[in-house]
Amino acid sequence: MRHAGAARACLDLRYRTGEMRLSISDDGTGDPAVASRYLATAARPRGRHGLRNMAERTAELGGEVWVRRRRGGGLRISVRVPDTADVPP
Repeated sequence: MRHAGAARACLDLRYRTGEMRLSISDDGTGDPAVASRYLATAARPRGRHGLRNMAERTAELGGEVWVRRRRGGGLRISVRVPDTADVPP
């Protein structure tokens, strides 16, 4: 909300056979192309750690993160993690 000027955000956590999914969506002004670059690069621009940290933690658990434009405006960040993942201490 702070970075994209969103008025609303929504979290959805679902458990399915073999996986867990988390979806975070907002009605802000974020750009999915910019967000995807932060997920894909090892570079850490100042003040832009959240998305990269999310991607690193998800990868440690054998999952994946992707970003797309939300219908009606804003972004949706989706995370999928296998439910058999070993959680590091």
